Amino acid sequence: MQNFSKESLNITKEKLNEFKQLFPEVFGEGKVDFERLKLILGKNVSISDERYVLNWENKSGVFTAVQTPTTKALYFVPEESVKPDSTENLFIENITKI
Repeated sequence: MQNFSKESLNITKEKLNEFKQLFPEVFGEGKVDFERLKLILGKNVSISDERYVLNWENKSGVFTAVQTPTTKALYFVPEESVKPDSTENLFIENITKI
């Protein structure tokens, strides 16, 4: 039987590794040099503010939380769902099962 890690993927690390493979020249001391990246991409870079923006408190914290590895999982709870066989509206609970 194969053992699997119960921790989710580290999205930030994965994306940085992919980015490093595409643009190794923009990395210095393990960090992205955005000035160098802008030079490489030339006119394809947009640095201006977005035209339409949806803001809320701690918006940047949400992006950090999404990229943080976790050991939690979502589980379907059929006994609390209404007609789970004939609807797409299901009750899902965030619990950790071992």
